[in-house]
Amino acid sequence: MVDALLLAVPEHTGDTVLHGAFAVLLHRHTAQDEIGMSDPVARVFRFDARVTFRELLRATEPAFPQGPLTKLTCGRSDEGWSVRAELPSGLMDAEAAARMLARFETVLAVLADDPDIQVADVPVVSGEDEDGARSVGGSLTPPVGTVTAAFEAQASRTPDAIALESEAGTLTYTELDRRAEAAAGALSARLDSATTPFVGVYMVRSPDLVVALVAIMKAGFGYVPIDPDSPMRRTRYLVDNARLDLVLCAEEDLAPLREAGVRATTVAALTRESPPSAPRRPPGPHTPIYMIYTSGSTGEPKGVVNHHAGVLNTLLWRQETWPLSAADKVLQKTSLTFDISAWELFWPLVSGATLVLAKPGGQRDLRYIKQVIRERGITLAHFVPSVLDVFLGEANLAEYCGTLRRVLCSGEALPAATVARFHERLPCELHNLYGPTEASIEVSHWQAPPDHTGATVPIGKAISNTRLYVMDAWLRPQPVGAVGELCIGGAQVALGYHGLPGMTAERFVPDPYGGHGARMYRTGDLARARANGVIEYLGRIDDQVKIRGFRVELGEIEAALRAVPGVDAAAVVARGDAADRQLVAFVVRGADTDDMMLRTELGRVLPAYMIPDSFVTSPTLPMTPNGKLDRRALVRHAGMEHTVPDEAAQLSELESTLCRMFSETLGGTSVGVHDDFFAHGGHSLTAVKVVNRVNTTLGVEIDVWTLFEFPTPAELAQELDL
Repeated sequence: MVDALLLAVPEHTGDTVLHGAFAVLLHRHTAQDEIGMSDPVARVFRFDARVTFRELLRATEPAFPQGPLTKLTCGRSDEGWSVRAELPSGLMDAEAAARMLARFETVLAVLADDPDIQVADVPVVSGEDEDGARSVGGSLTPPVGTVTAAFEAQASRTPDAIALESEAGTLTYTELDRRAEAAAGALSARLDSATTPFVGVYMVRSPDLVVALVAIMKAGFGYVPIDPDSPMRRTRYLVDNARLDLVLCAEEDLAPLREAGVRATTVAALTRESPPSAPRRPPGPHTPIYMIYTSGSTGEPKGVVNHHAGVLNTLLWRQETWPLSAADKVLQKTSLTFDISAWELFWPLVSGATLVLAKPGGQRDLRYIKQVIRERGITLAHFVPSVLDVFLGEANLAEYCGTLRRVLCSGEALPAATVARFHERLPCELHNLYGPTEASIEVSHWQAPPDHTGATVPIGKAISNTRLYVMDAWLRPQPVGAVGELCIGGAQVALGYHGLPGMTAERFVPDPYGGHGARMYRTGDLARARANGVIEYLGRIDDQVKIRGFRVELGEIEAALRAVPGVDAAAVVARGDAADRQLVAFVVRGADTDDMMLRTELGRVLPAYMIPDSFVTSPTLPMTPNGKLDRRALVRHAGMEHTVPDEAAQLSELESTLCRMFSETLGGTSVGVHDDFFAHGGHSLTAVKVVNRVNTTLGVEIDVWTLFEFPTPAELAQELDL
């Protein structure tokens, strides 16, 4: 095989040819059009994948492997050519090395047959490899029903069971069904789902919210959640973009919405109506169930449309995997604008369990959450990993969470350290799940055991009726252990982006393994498959980040910044990990454009979690040699330490202590005695952290709401009165 390759490129030595062939193999392991990332085996210097192998051999030496691959030697004996690759101890086991050797033989054979083949076209995947790089969900008949029908069937089976608990009281399954039925009739009389497929929901957590969602689905509509805390300008954009003819809201929100030109009503008003018999269009499996807006790289949020069959599939899989009964209570605390809220709401309601609603805003107070878990007897709860990490710092956790049987984690990468802390503090199960909004909540699962010793936590295997693929830049399967883009096929793939056919066609592409007409979603996430079929999440291909579980496109924040008068250019980067992750904005601006003005202007168009934690004035933005923004340089600069203003001589000891606590909790951001914690980048998670530090250090007992009421060191010091 090697001799044939040398005959094909006689102008090069055997050593050069074999090094070049190995560079091709490593290139295909990284899956990208141009190499610029580390591979577990070696680092290949950047070269264009569209060059041919012969052209690559003419390139300079830096094109060939370097890095963890400590030595690659080639030799010839009477028995033929031999290649010896030396690797650091523990980097690769014998099975992985054997797979790499088999792939190298495949590459050599291909290159010997055609040395003018482009590097990007060299196959390295065998049939066994191809199977290993796919994770296919287990057996469960694909759903043909709807979430609505599943709820109605459960209400018929357990009419007098408690469906919902909240601080406002309880509703039985019959009471919830009847109220939703009345509201659905009024909706059907007002709107035609054939021409107006969506109804907006501008409501905080309450029994009326649940009634509204069930009613909307019963009437054949999909719901569009709108956060009442969002700026009105953003609310107006969502209403216009989704073409909403009606938004359901609380009584106190009617006037502001109507003043903004939004047609709105309340659930109470709908249930009071006695509409004439109106034709009802019941939902089908592929009827939209909701449209959730996510951050958009173009500067505007985009609506992701999911369908009943996809959501029902994940609910049925959950019920098959972790059966709920009338004895179970599921805590609902996630914002409706976050798709995890859908399973929190609907899984208990299609399974005969009780849905327990946290009070509005209660998700920000982790002391309240642990009290609710104990007082309500919660058996199942969800946490975003960064929130879970902070929650694990609460005192007497095992005492408060004795009823918990299972905690589900998703929304961002779960750190191994958090897994270890969890099992030290809580005796229940911990499960890591993964899934984008474009695939009906979550599509993979891995149980995190107490004895997990890996440096990373995998996202596991595909759930039922779902397929996960690790693919290269040309959508070909990557071999086991190689890095590629994670793609999702199967029952839970969303319908697409609302009103964006071009973007839908770009991200939702034909599924080569799903049969005629099947589609898969390109996530933009980097992953690799282990030999046992478990998938590891490795990060993002693009600039998307997760902030406390919310998906954030940095480009949307940058576009909003550039629209502020006095801003000439802007770039945003994320620094820190998990609960400590912060957004830092670098701004080329005039002298009159201060941080408070930027926060105020951004607050008119962006939700709070997208407002940068700090702003850095820069004369210019750094660029790479090819003219692109150098985000790595910005990230390095964002990590520089900040100093606290020199006010020590004017401050009391308590004020100085609080200033220091605020600053350290905010990652070193400069904080003065009259500076607002939240105006300097504080949010619900950092608020919990600083409150815990105040309580522990000063021996007091305050809750997070105290900080919201007294957000400056001076005000908080006066309130503490120590």
